[in-house]
Amino acid sequence: MNVDECIKEYGDIIEWIPFHRLVDIQIIGKGRFGSVFSATWLGGKRNNTKQCTSFIVALKTLPGSQRNFLREFRNYMKLRSMCRELEVYGLTRTLMTSI
Repeated sequence: MNVDECIKEYGDIIEWIPFHRLVDIQIIGKGRFGSVFSATWLGGKRNNTKQCTSFIVALKTLPGSQRNFLREFRNYMKLRSMCRELEVYGLTRTLMTSI
């Protein structure tokens, strides 16, 4: 599975988020399984008819290969289906090595 297939599989739940739409990125924590950042998502999540206003989201890095990343992402999506309080809005990618 690749990123495009992930977006197709979960397209009714998530979307591709261009990284340049995330601003004011600040690290919240770092652990064995990646880092967590806060950011403002310009334009916000989509809904039935229009985009919401900008709002603050958490960004979770999933280090490692794309295959490992996608496996971890699918685990998050399975968890989300059991726990509606965990919101997963989409995927993004940065070329910055500091994030």
